[in-house]
Amino acid sequence: MSVVSGSPRVVYAAAVERLAASVVCALGSADGVFRLRDQLPGSEGMAGLAALRILGPDALAPFVLSGHRFSAEDAEMVAASLRVFPMAAPGAQIASQLEGGVPVRALRDWATGQVLTRLGARGFARPYPRGAGVGRDRGWLRWAVVLAQLSPLASPGVDSPVHAQVRRYPQEVARGVTWAMLRRDYLTAVRLVRWLLAENEPVEDPWFPLEPVMRHVELVAEPNARLLLELAVARRSREGSVS
Repeated sequence: MSVVSGSPRVVYAAAVERLAASVVCALGSADGVFRLRDQLPGSEGMAGLAALRILGPDALAPFVLSGHRFSAEDAEMVAASLRVFPMAAPGAQIASQLEGGVPVRALRDWATGQVLTRLGARGFARPYPRGAGVGRDRGWLRWAVVLAQLSPLASPGVDSPVHAQVRRYPQEVARGVTWAMLRRDYLTAVRLVRWLLAENEPVEDPWFPLEPVMRHVELVAEPNARLLLELAVARRSREGSVS
């Protein structure tokens, strides 16, 4: 596996792309063994651990969706990433760059703990961030942008007040998908599709079929590992988890 040199931002971005590509391959087949340590070579140092933190629950998708065995060694890799890049403190309101201060990081960390707990790992569970509104009161467009940032929460076995809002207002999320497709913002579109396909209560009506959206993205979007990962998780979530 090649290692990219350059500025920290370039190195970290390349590490995220490599890990995302490995997760996509693992989601495509339950054959072989998927181990987090194999995906984070020691030569990458902190960049590999940062990639694990950035992908969050999505880095664990092969264990939840494709039947790969989650081991104590995998749990230790996650723990190592948390030692270097700690979770948000319980109750902390870690604001995103969006106006309104939605605690995106805290919510993603909470979801990571939920998935790890489902996989049998102890000590990772976090309390749901207090007062974690996601901006729906500011209109469907702002809400869609926040939901796209929170797409890792749209993972099988994870449920929250955010999911409840999506189930209650699916038309607004679908409006966000249409808006993103018209702008050719395919990454945002697929991230919102993930919310509409969340396992807990899939939302897909004849008036807004989601499969054609995903097919269109696959045909016209320039492929990149993050987009392919979002697509792969959406499709496997639709099929159901196997863990």
